[in-house]
Amino acid sequence: MNSKSYIKNLKLIDYRGFKSISIDFEESNLIIILGVNGIGKSSILDSISYNLSFYTAKMFALNEDEITIDTQIKFDDINVNAESASCELTFFALNQEINISTFLNITSSKPNYSYTPMDYIDNLKKIVSKNKDLGLPVFAYYRSHRSKIDSDHSSFKGTYDTRLYGIHRAFREEFSSFTGFESWYSVVHEEAIGGSEDSTLLYVNSALMKFLSIFLKEKFTEVRLAEARVKSGYKYDNFRIQIKKEDLWVNLRNLSSGEKSLIFLVSDIARRLSISNNYKSNSLEGFGIVLVDEIELHLHPAWQRNILSSISKVFPNIQFVVTTHSPLVLSTLDEKAIYTIDNNSYFTTSIDPKGRDINAILEEIMDVPSRPMDLKEKITRLQRILSLEQKVTSEAKQLFNEILSYTSNDDPIIGQFRNKMILLQK
Repeated sequence: MNSKSYIKNLKLIDYRGFKSISIDFEESNLIIILGVNGIGKSSILDSISYNLSFYTAKMFALNEDEITIDTQIKFDDINVNAESASCELTFFALNQEINISTFLNITSSKPNYSYTPMDYIDNLKKIVSKNKDLGLPVFAYYRSHRSKIDSDHSSFKGTYDTRLYGIHRAFREEFSSFTGFESWYSVVHEEAIGGSEDSTLLYVNSALMKFLSIFLKEKFTEVRLAEARVKSGYKYDNFRIQIKKEDLWVNLRNLSSGEKSLIFLVSDIARRLSISNNYKSNSLEGFGIVLVDEIELHLHPAWQRNILSSISKVFPNIQFVVTTHSPLVLSTLDEKAIYTIDNNSYFTTSIDPKGRDINAILEEIMDVPSRPMDLKEKITRLQRILSLEQKVTSEAKQLFNEILSYTSNDDPIIGQFRNKMILLQK
């Protein structure tokens, strides 16, 4: 069975700021959502999560009475000028195209869901129960608060197959998908010491070291679990994951927000893949759809440039759907992966950003001038005057001084103008 998973189409009607929009996505392992603040990038990820959360809840539940949906469309999601909202997602998973629609009316007590094929999930549950070697896709949503560390002591719900714990609590809103990750790591570590055959930690550590070696050139070299200096009432909160940074062991929770965010992201995806694929040796090559809001969050520019290429090498068959404001993130991508949202429409770019100058990406793809617009206009005017007049006029001198007041004396454009004006005055 082909486990490849990817999003094909998203339709939104009267959802938040969208009156009506339909987005057709390429079959690509990277989907980048662009747009100015407030245009609806995170809203798009949220709407996708509403439908995938329903799908994972249906798959996970022992029966219809035990369905618990992590995240659902809310009354505040209904456009202020409408009485209802709908989010419809078409995606491909486990050899099947699935369509799920979420609908909420202001007179309803809860959302309504519909999906086709109608018998798909029930039939898939039977296949999962019978075929213990089948690797299952993972689905998860990492929101912008993903580096936050809180404890989660709630017990896991029961299900009919342990592989489904790979999608358990993957869309919860009240805390990040990997909140409680450290406690989980402690539990599994203890089981491994006790002789458990669960090799999840092997894959988590392997993914982490592989990612960091690609991303940071072996800045981190080893992972271990150590007892916390201050004990709490919950047993598994009394441990700390430590990572060797250069020659120093540090608590994971004490790393920078950028480091913490990346380590948690990679570790949690690896954890889910290992569980969903029965801890097979190729678990990190498993399939799935992962949503990440603001992929560049807390990252140094050098890290922003490499994040997507690095994470895709560790998880080559995951489709990442991410939002970003960073031109550096785009500089390693293919143009077909980029979708710019503009009110109730979207467009893709025909410009290939791979290896492109950051200023060119800002201007040509993100529609952001590389310099302030009034400064850019003054530069253009001075260039035109010097070219046409072939002499340094009083207007040219005034424009040069105005440009100089906007920039620093060592700005390359100042040097260019100064040299040009010296030549014209000879």
